[in-house]
Amino acid sequence: MTNSLSRQSSAANSMTNSLNRPTTAAAATTMNNNNNTNSLSRPTTITNWSNCGTNSAEKRPKPVFFWNNADVMKWMKRHCEQYYGLYGNAFLENEITGRSLVRMTDSTLERMGIADNGHRDDIQRIILKLKLKSDIIEIKDLEKKSQLGGYASSVTTGHS
Repeated sequence: MTNSLSRQSSAANSMTNSLNRPTTAAAATTMNNNNNTNSLSRPTTITNWSNCGTNSAEKRPKPVFFWNNADVMKWMKRHCEQYYGLYGNAFLENEITGRSLVRMTDSTLERMGIADNGHRDDIQRIILKLKLKSDIIEIKDLEKKSQLGGYASSVTTGHS
């Protein structure tokens, strides 16, 4: 009987500890130093209130249309590493932004100095993958907005 009560008390204490999460990194450090038995406490600082109610672990990348030349160069280094050394300067000198990147055609790449047809095809394929990923994210956002919009109108009007 005593053993059963001590288990219930221990479960209640762990529930209390998980509910009393610190809201800053400093508080988390203090709490973790004071109570090393609670491995569930994590710092939870809210830095962007617009994300409240959404999965904050899901971090959205900057939309491609808002990329500057430095963002394009970073993307090219990461996703076109075999062509970065050959054509990186052309993208830099022509100040290619995200907006111009997703609008590139074969003739644009050729005018930039990429003479090899195979290289142009590969770069266009990689850019197309980027466009598709960007479009998928945009579609998902639009679907969420339409679902939330339908919910919001049903809440305010009382009709589904």
